[in-house]
Amino acid sequence: MFIPWPIYVWLIFSSACVLYDFLYIYLRPLSFRYQPYEYTFEPYQIYQYFDTLKMNMNDRYLIIQNWLNLVEVSLILLTILLSWLPSKKLKFSSAIMLIVVSSFVFWKTVIYLWYDRAFITVSVHRMYSLGVVFYYCTIGLWIIFPLLTIYSISKRIVAHLSKN
Repeated sequence: MFIPWPIYVWLIFSSACVLYDFLYIYLRPLSFRYQPYEYTFEPYQIYQYFDTLKMNMNDRYLIIQNWLNLVEVSLILLTILLSWLPSKKLKFSSAIMLIVVSSFVFWKTVIYLWYDRAFITVSVHRMYSLGVVFYYCTIGLWIIFPLLTIYSISKRIVAHLSKN
């Protein structure tokens, strides 16, 4: 009713990616190259050259941000479940909750981009165009789609309220 089906697709895709990211950080150093879970996290074996913060075992912000990822996924999955229940109040509440969670995701990503100042490394400088694709385009999804989620859900809520 308030949540369009493409938003559900984005939320499921996003939750799977964020949960994968959570496990990579949580299992460090076992998820690094030449460690037991190396092949489970094969994309990160390349990505770590562009986002060097992922390899820093002592960065408290990264650990806090990682636990926020788990909170994000939990809230998104709870909201999806609530939105499927027949109550109109629950559907409305879940739509509002998704707006809040999407805002949370947007700002968490912006702060991560601001904080991750060690992006330009020698590896990135040699393969700059590939680095832009791996870093800015992958992280950019979590800036663009939360904003689109906020816009589309807000538009439906306003349309529904203006009818009444």
